[in-house]
Amino acid sequence: MSHLIVKEQKTIIRNAFFTFLYFTLAIGLAIGILYTDIFYLQNMIEEESLVEYTQSLSLTILTLMFSRHAYRSPQWRGGFVLITGFFLCMLIRESDAIFDNLIRHGSWAYFAITTALVCIIYAFTHRQSTIDGLAQFAKQKEFHSFIIGLLTVLLASRLIGYGGLWRFILYNDYPHVVKNIIEETTELFGYLIMLFSCLSLTRHFK
Repeated sequence: MSHLIVKEQKTIIRNAFFTFLYFTLAIGLAIGILYTDIFYLQNMIEEESLVEYTQSLSLTILTLMFSRHAYRSPQWRGGFVLITGFFLCMLIRESDAIFDNLIRHGSWAYFAITTALVCIIYAFTHRQSTIDGLAQFAKQKEFHSFIIGLLTVLLASRLIGYGGLWRFILYNDYPHVVKNIIEETTELFGYLIMLFSCLSLTRHFK
């Protein structure tokens, strides 16, 4: 067996190990943060909780990360602006309580829609860098774990936190706090997968 083949196999094994490691870390962090909220801070995962703050922090890091890449990579800027806008819209949605208190209920939607329109218009008017940036993002191997994290946030957490499911299992008097804890912790797990995937992925953009 040639030296190059052995080296390639070692690289594959090392990459597989690191993938296992950051999935394990994401699970450990999500559960650890949940336990800290419940046992030490003694709150039931309401709007002001360590789980919610960590979700917002993850989105803030992702937004800043890709806005930096958009600034530093003009050849991929359109795609990275679109990705930045996506994370920023998610962050605005996660911060809905802040907008509710400062302005009025539901006002977060106006900021999210404005952000989305600005980013979409920029991406449309810079189509080549948008296509190149999105392709550069999607071709990395970490993109697959990022998609798993995204679907965990957008789909799995919503389905597992569906009120009808809990009413069917525990009847109409089910404890809302249990549903909320499971939904928010699943969502946090998804955010952490996205964050760790993008932290690993962005080394290709330097």
